[in-house]
Amino acid sequence: MYIFEKPYSFFTSPYPHLVIENFLPEDIATQLSNEYPTDLNWGDNYNPINYPQDSLWKDFYNTNMLKMNDTIELLDTAFDKQSGGSVPKVNYTYYKDTEKRMLRGWHVDAPDKKYQILIYLGELSNGGELEMWDGVTVKTFPFVHNRLVAWYNNTDKNTGTLTEHRYYSGNGGRKVFNIPITY
Repeated sequence: MYIFEKPYSFFTSPYPHLVIENFLPEDIATQLSNEYPTDLNWGDNYNPINYPQDSLWKDFYNTNMLKMNDTIELLDTAFDKQSGGSVPKVNYTYYKDTEKRMLRGWHVDAPDKKYQILIYLGELSNGGELEMWDGVTVKTFPFVHNRLVAWYNNTDKNTGTLTEHRYYSGNGGRKVFNIPITY
């Protein structure tokens, strides 16, 4: 159930990021999707991790938190960054919609965030995509069940390309498990 059990594909455009398709065995990914909490009582659209008791989420969460130092080391190596980092708040995001709409426009995450790991679960029709932009080129990731996308969060244009991105809802429930790693 470790999120980096399978090898990743590394891309440099529009800025460095990595992707793992089908990062979990399908039966596990489907069960996590089926047990995904959807009653999150949205205020600011993010709730801290509070996995459903008696669900696979407990094992998934604990397995990955126990291996977080391995994850940070893997990302530091992949993105050629100084070692170190911590996980401040892991959260579920869930947006239920009947049509595609922009949920958050172009932005760069907070400067204390070193890496962003997004895990997509479930099915959507018409929407749900993530877009990355370097100021010239836009790369679109359609919402695909059992996909992991991660990137180094660059907030300083003097040290490289800003990691601007935006995302959309879609027809159905957009389930994204978010693992931010801070400095």
